[in-house]
Amino acid sequence: MLFRQKINFFNDLKFFQNRLQNISTLSWFHPKNVIVVTKLAEKYDNTLSGLLISNNIVNTLSASLITVVFTAILGEGGVGVATAVITVLLVVFGEVLPKTFAANNAEKLIKITQKPLHIIMLILAPFIKILEIIYAGKIVVWTIS
Repeated sequence: MLFRQKINFFNDLKFFQNRLQNISTLSWFHPKNVIVVTKLAEKYDNTLSGLLISNNIVNTLSASLITVVFTAILGEGGVGVATAVITVLLVVFGEVLPKTFAANNAEKLIKITQKPLHIIMLILAPFIKILEIIYAGKIVVWTIS
């Protein structure tokens, strides 16, 4: 779950850093896939928001589940153990390995993950819209200040 969630985050690290400039290199994609990837790249801010929301959901869920398991096994002392375990798991399997793998296999991963990412974006669209409204409000406040 952690690894899969972080694999999606490669889009921001490798592919979306170049946004639309490299879409032409994806000519080996099926035309429908290029359309999906182009839409994701064009809505970069929304895509990034969706990825961050999904990352936080998975991280929070993982921490909660690990805490429940370790508390059931070790009692109250399990909370500290769970914190240490989930920290190591998130850093190793949720950050370092997936990002390294993604950096070295970006085009293959784009091909595999662009459709699931598009689905995630559709599911999270209401939350992304809320973030857009909050962000727009902050820009107005910053401009006035």
